[in-house]
Amino acid sequence: MSTESAGSLFHDLSSISPDIAGELLAKATSLLPDGVAGYQTGSTYSMVTPGLGRPKDAHDMDIMVDIEAVGQALGVTEVDPKKRSTAIKKALVDHLKDSAKKQGLGDIETKLYGINVGIALPYRGRRYQVDYELVRNPAEVHSFHRHSYTGDGFKGMHKQRLLASIARKTITRDHPHGLAWSAFEGLKTRIPDPKKPGETKTGELITSDPNRVAKMLLGQQATASDLSNVMSILKALAASSSEKEFELKTGDAREEFAKDPNSPELPKKTDLS
Repeated sequence: MSTESAGSLFHDLSSISPDIAGELLAKATSLLPDGVAGYQTGSTYSMVTPGLGRPKDAHDMDIMVDIEAVGQALGVTEVDPKKRSTAIKKALVDHLKDSAKKQGLGDIETKLYGINVGIALPYRGRRYQVDYELVRNPAEVHSFHRHSYTGDGFKGMHKQRLLASIARKTITRDHPHGLAWSAFEGLKTRIPDPKKPGETKTGELITSDPNRVAKMLLGQQATASDLSNVMSILKALAASSSEKEFELKTGDAREEFAKDPNSPELPKKTDLS
């Protein structure tokens, strides 16, 4: 069992197409411990959900699960916070291997990396990469990873970088140092870093509620649906911001996208009218 990136270590994988995504999801979730819910995210979610601009294919399937629900279901007794997450992920690997054998799938290949337990799932004579993302509070935060595709070239990673850019420059009386965005937790405070004078660091969680996140970052008129993709975020921000404020809040993301030759150019407020 390797702890490196599954994307670079699994071999002989097939891309996931829309016609098989639903069946693959059912098979992948059937391997989870009893009582543990799986929340599909990423591009394969858009494949099976009408109206989200189905991608042609995906290199993997992301399924978000509650790390503590997994730990409880598998009887993980480790209590040291620094060791518990790893213990839960290793217990899940053992469970997935056992479940796969019981379902006649043989000895599946697995990888641990970051918050993920990745597997090469055999199905209909091929192998597909499935990543189980172990997080806290997936019932709320999974929506941050469900995207609608509009054919403009922007992907989920662009959305996360844009939200981080907006959060950093959302400065208010209550949050004079701006905010911090965590794609797997939600909106956090930003506080002075005592070890680095003049710099800030991420503080405590404010909210994981998508509607509250939308209102704090995009204006009181915004709702969770405005977080669907890059363009919906920009339009909501434009409706509540001056041109100067819009450019300030999107500036960091604009610079990041410009460094990537595969990233589309981020529109300005005047391009949205």
